[in-house]
Amino acid sequence: MTEIRDVAIGALMKEQRVLMVKRSERETSSGKWCLPGGKVEEDETPREAALREIKEETDLEADIVDEGDVFLNETRNGKWRVHSFRMIPENFEVTLNEENSEFQWLTPSDTEELETVGDGAALESLGLK
Repeated sequence: MTEIRDVAIGALMKEQRVLMVKRSERETSSGKWCLPGGKVEEDETPREAALREIKEETDLEADIVDEGDVFLNETRNGKWRVHSFRMIPENFEVTLNEENSEFQWLTPSDTEELETVGDGAALESLGLK
C-alpha cells in the first residue's frame, strides 16, 4: 500500500491575486506552476509547515487567515494529504530559493491557463475558485 504523505501549501494573497511559483529544473514537477509549500515534517503541524515552507521558498513572512478543507491528491510522485491555507504576507517582496525559477501574482481564474501540479483543488478548498 502506498504511504500517504502530508503537505502544506499557502495561497498568499495580494488584493484579489494569489502567488504562483514555477518549479525549477532541478525539482520534481519541473516547469509546472504551484502554490508554495511542501512536506510536513514529523515534529510540526500543517500550519507550522505552511509558514516554514513559505519562508523557505519566497522569503515572505505571512499570517494565516483561513484554512481550506484537507483533500487527497495523487501524482506520479505519490499520494498526498494536502492542507491548504490562505495567507496575507507582511510585504510583497518575493525572493525565490532554488526550488522555484519564476513567480506571478495571478487571479485564481488566470491560474487555469497554467500547467500546474493540481492546485485548482487547493484554490477551490479555500473558496477562491
